[in-house]
Amino acid sequence: MLKKSEPALLIKVEQSLSLLVFLVLLHAISAVVVFMMALGVWFKMALWSFLIISSLVYWRRYQGCDYCFTLKYSENLFWQLIANEQKPLDLTVLKSTVVTPFLVVLHVKIASEQGYFMILQDAVDDDSFRKLRVFLKIKPQDETFL
Repeated sequence: MLKKSEPALLIKVEQSLSLLVFLVLLHAISAVVVFMMALGVWFKMALWSFLIISSLVYWRRYQGCDYCFTLKYSENLFWQLIANEQKPLDLTVLKSTVVTPFLVVLHVKIASEQGYFMILQDAVDDDSFRKLRVFLKIKPQDETFL
């Protein structure tokens, strides 16, 4: 019996408003905590400087679309990552990937390095996000997983 070929799964991850809100809240709460700490003024100023630098770095990353990428899965090529119109990188999705109704944290291995990709529901169209979640839940026994 012939094996039916599946079409390639293509997930295009765009800017996420939820990620921006999370980053702003994280830095705001951190600034309040630093303000409430019983530390010397100079140490507080140093911590606030680090927070300001951190917020500027994350803002530049967000504005530069560093959190935008495309994931592709096909039976022939397995998983590929295409970031900022660059050459596709082959990757392996690890079993420690987390799948929730509003968030997918892909734990991947690219070459010999491991990393994480956070995919929020509002960064992907609803149908693609649903397909990705279902695919990751159904295919854990696949040879692409370690």
